[in-house]
Amino acid sequence: MVSVQNLKKSFDDVQVLRGVSFECQPGDVVCIVGPSGSGKSTLLRCINHLETPDSGGIYVDGELIAYERHRNGRLIERKAKDIDRQRREVGMVFQRFNLFNHMTAAENVALGLVKARGIAKGAAHRMAEDALAKVGLANRGKAFPRELSGGQQQRVAIARALSMEPKVLLFDEPTSALDPELVGDVLAVMKDVAAGGITMLVVTHEMQFAREVANQAIFMDDGQIVERGRPADVLVNPQHERTCKFLSRVQK
Repeated sequence: MVSVQNLKKSFDDVQVLRGVSFECQPGDVVCIVGPSGSGKSTLLRCINHLETPDSGGIYVDGELIAYERHRNGRLIERKAKDIDRQRREVGMVFQRFNLFNHMTAAENVALGLVKARGIAKGAAHRMAEDALAKVGLANRGKAFPRELSGGQQQRVAIARALSMEPKVLLFDEPTSALDPELVGDVLAVMKDVAAGGITMLVVTHEMQFAREVANQAIFMDDGQIVERGRPADVLVNPQHERTCKFLSRVQK
């Protein structure tokens, strides 16, 4: 479902991704862990084409993201309309909820359905209510973000991404901005989403979630994949010294 091939990305003179490669199958849950600044978030933003890689390739469901191959083998950038189509297939949930404060929860969820999918407002609103119900907010559709807790706002953001029915769902540290007592509700929703069979790539520091839910774990450091494999191997019995050092600190 996702294939990342020798991905490189720099910001000015700082090389953030140094040839990252991995694959995941449909329905996989891949948890990406590592220290701050290791390139995890940049990797997700490249997959969703919020950042443009310097080189390498990203394929989602067999289709090269943002570029197409010309007859002579050169890569040429796709038209904006085509990139927008691809981006609709890759949902993303950010650290911050990015909700529109002047819109209700249901309106926030429905907006993408109307603007990106071209669905009529009435139908989009009904779909938004269904999506909110799936994340445990069936009775909060008329609430504004200021009337919701941080955990509830993040669940609205998850409902918004789910409502678009993406092929792949990206989570960029979705619990890092939450009070500790609210983290469990969001992780429970994410577990339910994973059980539904959607392909998920999750940047997280929640090691227990990664061990319980993921079927592939990736440890990144300094823009590279240091260790990759089953969570039982990478997160419980790591082989690389850098992985061991990181886990000894975050799991104390």
